[in-house]
Amino acid sequence: MLGLTMDTPLLSTDILRYAVIAHGETEIVSRNLDRSIYRYSYSAAKDRCLRLSATLQSGLSTGDRLGSLAWNIHNNFELLGVHPDRAIRQAAARL
Repeated sequence: MLGLTMDTPLLSTDILRYAVIAHGETEIVSRNLDRSIYRYSYSAAKDRCLRLSATLQSGLSTGDRLGSLAWNIHNNFELLGVHPDRAIRQAAARL
């Protein structure tokens, strides 16, 4: 039954990668918890995701859990752009 399933998984990291290619300078608008407005582009979001990923790689190990409670702010969006399995695998490889 060819054509009914994808040959690659649908990952949030791939969605962000496409957004950077197709809409890199499109503005993302988010409201912070203090009610201020935060604006940046998909390209800037990707850069922030890469920095967050590097930070998580240095502090996570196998079995650690990571959560986000503020779902409607830009920080949670950036957390979705980080591939958690990759960060945990790389952290575990250093042990």
